[in-house]
Amino acid sequence: MKHHHYDSAMVLVKQNPQASTLPNGENMSSLFMAAEAGQLELVKAMMQNGLVDIQTVEGQSVVHAAIKARNLDVLKALLERQSTYFCVYDGNGRSPLSYASSIGYFEGVCYFLGRSGYEAATYRRDRGDDGSFPIHWASKIGHVNIIQEFLKLRPDSKELLDYNGQNILHVAAMNGRVDVVSYVLKKPELAVLINQIDMKKGNTPLHLASKGEQARVVHILTWDKRVNLEIRNDKGLTALDVAAKHGYWTTTFQKRLTWLALRYAGATQTHKRNTSQGIQNFYYTARVNTLLLVATLIATVTFAAGFTMPGGYNSSDDHPYKGMATLVKKRMFHIFVLSNTIAMYTSIIVAVLLVWAMLNDLHLSLCSVKLSIPLLGISLSMVSLAFMAAISLVVSDVTWLAIVVLIIGSLSLLGLWMVFLPLSFPNSLTHRVSLYILRYPLYLLILATEKRKK
Repeated sequence: MKHHHYDSAMVLVKQNPQASTLPNGENMSSLFMAAEAGQLELVKAMMQNGLVDIQTVEGQSVVHAAIKARNLDVLKALLERQSTYFCVYDGNGRSPLSYASSIGYFEGVCYFLGRSGYEAATYRRDRGDDGSFPIHWASKIGHVNIIQEFLKLRPDSKELLDYNGQNILHVAAMNGRVDVVSYVLKKPELAVLINQIDMKKGNTPLHLASKGEQARVVHILTWDKRVNLEIRNDKGLTALDVAAKHGYWTTTFQKRLTWLALRYAGATQTHKRNTSQGIQNFYYTARVNTLLLVATLIATVTFAAGFTMPGGYNSSDDHPYKGMATLVKKRMFHIFVLSNTIAMYTSIIVAVLLVWAMLNDLHLSLCSVKLSIPLLGISLSMVSLAFMAAISLVVSDVTWLAIVVLIIGSLSLLGLWMVFLPLSFPNSLTHRVSLYILRYPLYLLILATEKRKK
């Protein structure tokens, strides 16, 4: 079996079928290896001697091996031989149906759900610490097609709760399963799950997604008008309170995006962040230093650009405009000058504001940073615009090249604002129209930075 000599194995099995269930030094039997390899005829021959102990490998059963191999014929042969095999559990406490749901084995799940006499498998709780049901495993891993099959054949499975009192939407939101969350929100018959609180800590799916830094799930939930943003858990915390408590002052970007998604949805915060003065000062000091460095670099670059005009200067003694820029009457030159001037002065203003922020006054630092970030965004945009205008101006005789430069520059400016806008006005902006507009670039930023889930 180990070296895949199945014909030889069949000869040996016919001589001594009982030896098929004996474990080797790895505590693995030939029957287990045959099921894992999907060898139907061998499995049938090995089981001819009657009922066998299917717990042939510690923490794993032959039935689980057949499910892992995704071989429906072997699975049927095992269960037809002894129907009680669907009650066995693996080392993680998962029943065969739960295991099939967790690995996304759709055919196996359909077989369990469609076979008469196996109805109890749907409602058999696992032996793990959280007491999940098979549908919870499908939700936890994100297998929407399996959830659909459960709800089609066992509609009441949507009401199943684990030991934490959590439904499938709780589990999906907590684990960041966007497809499952979107599916639940689209089904009117599942609307009862949207604001349901768990029985252990009173958390809604939005609370759990906020706590788990699932920014994309939070964004999707907050877009649905049926989601109540004001529900409080057993500790009296709203979803925004939970997001602030679990990461506002940390450097994890996903935590910050989660907080912004709730903020732009109009969620309210009822509890003041319980953070020491020292941590807050450290947070703003690091941020001020970074912003000041960027502002200084912009001021330096734009100052130098002011004396190195594109096209140069008129140096001829007989020229009526000696010392003037040669391209001064070009429209793109006007854009360059104006953009460069705006960039320089806004960066200087940002630098002055940030100097005030270094006076070790937390309130002053907060105000300075709030004013500096939008101005710095304007400064960066103007630098980009000045560069685009200058390059397109000096290559204007080559039309296609000038057009390409303008297209690249325009797309870069759009990308800059898509990234910068959601981070510019997190605290001071309260106008609902502005918040609604900012949610679109925020979602793109979440998609771009989202961690890929296994």
